[in-house]
Amino acid sequence: MSAPLPKVTAVITRQRLIEMALEARKGALEAKQYSAAVAATKEIGILSADELERMSADELRAFTEKMLERASIGEPSPSDSCH
Repeated sequence: MSAPLPKVTAVITRQRLIEMALEARKGALEAKQYSAAVAATKEIGILSADELERMSADELRAFTEKMLERASIGEPSPSDSCH
């Protein structure tokens, strides 16, 4: 008989899932894995949809700037193009 597994309590919030997707997107872009970056971006959109629909233009702008800052996303360089 095997020993019982320890009880693990973890709370995954929508915000944490968004943060994880942002981390995945950043890593994908750094690795030039553009399909994975697009998938992560799509997931961020899905997770953010309800929240984004209720925001004013100013709130949306502030939210976007915050998310971009967290992901350290800048303007793509010419060498990052998908040619």
